[in-house]
Amino acid sequence: MRYQLPLVVICVVFLTPAVTANNETVSVSQSVISIDDQTDVANHTWDSDGVTIVFDSDIPRRATITDASAIMDTDDAAEIPFRRVNLDAGLTEVSMAVDQSSTYRGERIVTVAVGETMVALSDGRTPLFDDVDAPMMWMAGIAGAAAVIILQLFLIKRRERKLQNNLYEAM
Repeated sequence: MRYQLPLVVICVVFLTPAVTANNETVSVSQSVISIDDQTDVANHTWDSDGVTIVFDSDIPRRATITDASAIMDTDDAAEIPFRRVNLDAGLTEVSMAVDQSSTYRGERIVTVAVGETMVALSDGRTPLFDDVDAPMMWMAGIAGAAAVIILQLFLIKRRERKLQNNLYEAM
């Protein structure tokens, strides 16, 4: 019985769900992503229409943005949306529509190619818990905690029986 209190504390700490609201606008990564020696993605922001990418280029370049979600969403041949843009030296902001229905496991992905290098950018959503609400998370946490407590009680009872059997055999 002395193990139950720490066990309950551990269950409450680790199984308490973290629920966040799904916002319509998802901003991702203000960190710089290097494409090659002369071109970086300075920022990319996702909204309900698609993605806005800010490039930082040392020299004028040509970039291709592809909706990679459309590639992974089909088993057959498909038309893949892409956009070619000319990047000026310095900062260039480019927007591209990304179809909401073409998602890979709930996540929207675009690829950005400059020269011979390609990087992938995603909206960072975790598709597994997209449509799970707070009561469902609480129920899962409570059920997990109850399962751990029941298992602990079973193990304690089993140990007590084993000790009792050892005492009877010693007599």
